[in-house]
Amino acid sequence: IKERIAESESVLNAYIGAAESAVALALRDQAAARAQYPEFIKAFKAAELKMGDLSELIEGAAKQAHSGSSEAADAALLAIVVGLLVCTLVLLAIAVAFIRSITRPLDAAVSLARSVAEGDLTQRIEVHSKDEIGQLMQALQDMNESLVHVVGQVRTGTDAVATASSQIASGNLDLSSRTEEQASS
Repeated sequence: IKERIAESESVLNAYIGAAESAVALALRDQAAARAQYPEFIKAFKAAELKMGDLSELIEGAAKQAHSGSSEAADAALLAIVVGLLVCTLVLLAIAVAFIRSITRPLDAAVSLARSVAEGDLTQRIEVHSKDEIGQLMQALQDMNESLVHVVGQVRTGTDAVATASSQIASGNLDLSSRTEEQASS
């Protein structure tokens, strides 16, 4: 385009020169100005033709630039959409991992609590963290150990009661047989 503008400059200067000459001549001698009019028109038409060519060249370059910028904008939009989709998938994967890191230990705690509620005190409870879920598991472990201790004490107590009651029954039987002996004598 710069080359074409440089080429058009000489034609444009010739037109400007012819116009200035025609105006100056018309102010002094109108007949001479009319005689020079065909030369002015020739310079005007040459300038008009060059300017038309230059205008078409600039318009074509503008259309090409617009087309290129439109393609670049479309590519940028596609890149943004793909980037957003990738970010969404990454965030979704992080969310799933985060949810699983919470629900799995909670599921284990619920399962353990159900086993204890059903009377199974043999469950082995392992605490792997110190966060809230780890504290819950520690509390369940402490509760389970406490229940095992209480059940052990109750068993010891019931064994003592069973032994005492057996001894009382034996003593009663002995007393009953002695009472019968004395009554028969």
